[in-house]
Amino acid sequence: MDIQKIKFFTLLAGLLLIWTDPGLFHDNALTISLILFAYLMVEFAWNMGRRINALDFMAIYALVVCLLTPAAFYYLDSIEWYRGYTEMAVSSERYFDVAAPGVLALIAGFNFPFKATLGSHLPYFERTVEYLKDKEYVGKNLFWIGMFCTLTYNFMPAGLVFFMVLASFLVYIGALYIWYSEAKGKIFYLLGMLAVPLSKTLEEGMFGELVFISIFILMFVMMKYRVNFAAKIGLMLAGFIFILFIQSVKLEVRTLTWWESEKSLDYKLDLYQRLARERMENTDLLFGPEMLSGALDRSNQGAIVAMAIQHTPASEPYANGETIFLSTLASVVPRFMWEDKPTAGGRENMIRFTGFVPVGNTSMDIGQLGDAYVNFGPWGGAIFLFFYGLFFAYIYAKIFEKSETLYPSLILWIPLFYTGVVHADTSVLVCLTHIIKVSMFVVIFIIGYEKILGQKI
Repeated sequence: MDIQKIKFFTLLAGLLLIWTDPGLFHDNALTISLILFAYLMVEFAWNMGRRINALDFMAIYALVVCLLTPAAFYYLDSIEWYRGYTEMAVSSERYFDVAAPGVLALIAGFNFPFKATLGSHLPYFERTVEYLKDKEYVGKNLFWIGMFCTLTYNFMPAGLVFFMVLASFLVYIGALYIWYSEAKGKIFYLLGMLAVPLSKTLEEGMFGELVFISIFILMFVMMKYRVNFAAKIGLMLAGFIFILFIQSVKLEVRTLTWWESEKSLDYKLDLYQRLARERMENTDLLFGPEMLSGALDRSNQGAIVAMAIQHTPASEPYANGETIFLSTLASVVPRFMWEDKPTAGGRENMIRFTGFVPVGNTSMDIGQLGDAYVNFGPWGGAIFLFFYGLFFAYIYAKIFEKSETLYPSLILWIPLFYTGVVHADTSVLVCLTHIIKVSMFVVIFIIGYEKILGQKI
């Protein structure tokens, strides 16, 4: 039996155990979360070079921000080690009554054993490599279209910005086409691809795209250049330290580059070098209680979910699917047809379901676990999250299915589909809007590209 089928039925068995004995998770929350995290990370490393693990990446993110980090908080707070500012609004029992079934159901949905995604993905890549041998110009065209959109989307009318941002990801997709083709001068395009997220990080102090796109690109690189398991673990440890570095410098970088007068690129480069040097000289800035507590604060989506559990239904009744329905409808209806449709960002849901009013334009969101709970309650929310995860698994399976029967290179578009939905701390509205509009964009772009340039993508 394929490992994905075993994992799927094991997760269902775990949900049944929690249903019959909720105390099983309450009493061992940190231990169970650590075991699940270790398993998912080892599996992720093992499959690098064999599979494109977009859904596993989503599962790890959800587990960390909604189970592992809250479990670590409750434990570290109880032994008076924690030095941060977060508070959990409800007891661990009340929180995990919602989070444990919700997160496990979501991960089970991600791992539904669709035929198209079982086993190794290497045959799909062998087919893609063969298909791209004579398509180097397609890759270069995609790259330059993406570069143009990257440089111009900030100057576009509001109604076009979202699709221009989607088109900017063609930089990465075009580079992947070139990577797997027999094109000359590959290094120029690969360096250009890497320069895009790095320049955004330096300019804006935003690290998400750099981290997420780097992980996706690494998945594809390892399909061509496979390394042993020990090297994969080493890469993951290096990535973990890099993320800790980002967490430790994020506030200082944004303070010095956002809220003060505009700084030059040289200033920003010097700033990163100084911050890195300080952390090499004083490891407490990376691994000390204050820094690790801050990292917990910034990755603890459970703190916001706990606020929703405290407030709903005590002060605000369950929405009974209202916001989920509106989210789905809003993701497909254009704004010119529905001027006051819900906006992405989650501010309205924060105020309504937690009673907390974010300061100014602060972006806060109850996230997908919170959305599920405030609509359907603990176990109703878990059932919803299972089908929500199943939806993303279905899209994933259809990409591989169409790759096998129609467009072999379609698997190279996976970063465009999934980079924007990895975050479990964003709302159902944001993720549904992204995946549906990306699907529409890809279909329209592929058809338009073939009609205008006469080349099959």
